[in-house]
Amino acid sequence: MKKLNKKGQIMDNFGKIAVGIAALAFILVIVFMINANVKEQTVSEITATSYTDVAKTLVNTTATEFVECVSDEAMSVTEVLNGTGAGSVALGTGNYTVATNVLTVTTVGGIGYESPANVTYSCRNPSLAYNATGTLNNDTQSFVAWVGLVIIILVGILILGLVKQIRQ
Repeated sequence: MKKLNKKGQIMDNFGKIAVGIAALAFILVIVFMINANVKEQTVSEITATSYTDVAKTLVNTTATEFVECVSDEAMSVTEVLNGTGAGSVALGTGNYTVATNVLTVTTVGGIGYESPANVTYSCRNPSLAYNATGTLNNDTQSFVAWVGLVIIILVGILILGLVKQIRQ
């Protein structure tokens, strides 16, 4: 390795390292954007499944998650009955809210309410590809924290090398 004697030579090498780090950051941004897009495409490839009069335990003003539905898009709720028996009454759309794969009964004013209730809905079921891309996204998010730590360590090593070169 060629000995660096002048400050200009040392700073020139820092410039090359900075360009390398910037290129790495640029490549990681592109990879993460592609990864996020793959998950969106995976959800759009799953066909919706319809469920009719499924007994669900719904508690008033408590969000109930429908685990058989993906959490990336809202499920379509057609009907919510206030029970499972023959005399069950349909709750109006003002009596419940839907957010992604979560149903919340807001009020049951004037209608007797019992649980479980019958719910008719349709949604996309998680597939193996959907679960795999979700796992990959979670793993790469924890990887990002390590990249910052590695860059900080490299910069520290470079600064120590610079100090050593200047003292000689």
